Amino acid sequence: VWMFSAKSQAILGDNNSIEMPTPRAVLTGHQSEITCVATIAELGLVVSGSKDGPCLVHSLTGDLLHSLEPPSTCESPRLITISREAFIILTYDQGNICMFSINGKLLHFMR
Repeated sequence: VWMFSAKSQAILGDNNSIEMPTPRAVLTGHQSEITCVATIAELGLVVSGSKDGPCLVHSLTGDLLHSLEPPSTCESPRLITISREAFIILTYDQGNICMFSINGKLLHFMR
């Protein structure tokens, strides 16, 4: 996880260096390539999806909080958005859409 500073108009890492920034956190848990990512700084969360794998919810400090488990017809996530009301919406390859609570509960599924 990298942080962007509006004040300095640059990426700042954990060492606050503009020239050689280091990541503030490293997100782990995916076994294949990442296909989509969304962050919401107000809630301190990062949601990432991978090809042929689950979507994972991490804190901005890098802690893996939980996995989002969609129905079996949802295979590869393509787009993620997180609302200010803490809903996570995912679009998958075949056009399926899932809405999850911030705690990982599947709230709605649409084909």
